[in-house]
Amino acid sequence: MRSILVWLIAVGMACMLTAGCSPSREPIKLYAMGERAEAGFLVYNVLEAVWRDSLGEDANLRVPQHRFLLLRLSITNGGPQEASIPLTTLVSSEGKEFPESTNGEGVENWLGIVRHIKATETVFGWILFDAPRGDYQLRVSDDAFDPADAKLALIQIPLRLESKSDFLPDAGQRR
Repeated sequence: MRSILVWLIAVGMACMLTAGCSPSREPIKLYAMGERAEAGFLVYNVLEAVWRDSLGEDANLRVPQHRFLLLRLSITNGGPQEASIPLTTLVSSEGKEFPESTNGEGVENWLGIVRHIKATETVFGWILFDAPRGDYQLRVSDDAFDPADAKLALIQIPLRLESKSDFLPDAGQRR
């Protein structure tokens, strides 16, 4: 009986020691749109968000399932070597995910799907989503080979409704 008790204590201590040594994932930092969001050596900045009902014209008209959300980004590689820029994901407040579109037809200065960035380089461009209008978080990451090792960041993308200036009176006009 005593040997079983000693064995259980030894197993329990071994479990506690290995649990204490296991790598714990860092909490994902949340950034506001316009802030520098660090994900490993890659630094993202969402400069602009635009909602569209369609892209292109006439024969090249594209209509989304929901709405098109275009995000203009700057991405800087602060690392010592070339890196890949992974695709991003929009996450709703309910946790629903919308992957970045792999079709940039009709988007000027689209970043593309195969994206490489040299050390200390900064690139600018647009990425595209098809999602319902709403508040989102953009999940970005570094180029870790194993997704379990990826460093992540979240960037808040608040819903901003475009104002129509033709509905506003002129500055000198009185009512």
